[in-house]
Order: sequence, then structure tokens, then C-alpha cells
Amino acid sequence: AVVSTQSTGKPTWSRAPGQMCKIPKTEHYELPTPELGCLLMCFSNDGRWLACGFVGKDSHPILVYSIPDGTHHHTLTGHYNIVYDLKWYKQSLLSASSDCTARIWRNGKQEKQM
Repeated sequence: AVVSTQSTGKPTWSRAPGQMCKIPKTEHYELPTPELGCLLMCFSNDGRWLACGFVGKDSHPILVYSIPDGTHHHTLTGHYNIVYDLKWYKQSLLSASSDCTARIWRNGKQEKQM
């Protein structure tokens, strides 16, 4: 669990290095979802962001939320089929889709398509 947020904006976690993680028993947020739900989620390496790959009837957006407050920050659109993998690298998010594309996103905008 997040104990506090330092002046740098980075969360301070309450568990010590090497200490086992406890599974939460209470709900902290309920995030809105498109029609068909969420297939995958990926936390950023610093724990400040959560990217969720959603499935809709006509779109497959990636929504990015800030943690610990759960505020929606970005909706990333551009994939034409199911997003099946998300990875954070530094401040960028990489996504791969069954539309045979991989994309790099930074600050809510697409940087590169492969």
C-alpha cells in the first residue's frame, strides 16, 4: 500500500525490501470500462501509472490512469484489433496488437509504429 507521496510525486511503499507482498482484501477503485471489458493491465516500473488494454465493439483503446489516485490521464487509440501486450520502458509505453502492429507511446501520444 502507498504510505505517502514525496515532494517528487513518487509513491513511498510500506513494505520493506524482500518482504512478501500482501494481496489487498478491499477495493480501492472501480475504473470505467468499454463494452467488452479489459484484457490486460500493466503497472509502470515506478508504480505511478496503470495502463489497461480494453476491448470495445469498434475500438481497442489503451487507458492510462495515475496511481495512487486512479485518475484517468490518457486514452491511446490507434490499434485496430485486440491489444495483447503492454510494457513500460522508462517513460514510454510499448503496445502490441493482433493487428500486426507495435506502437510506442509517450505523454499520451504515439511516437512510433512498427
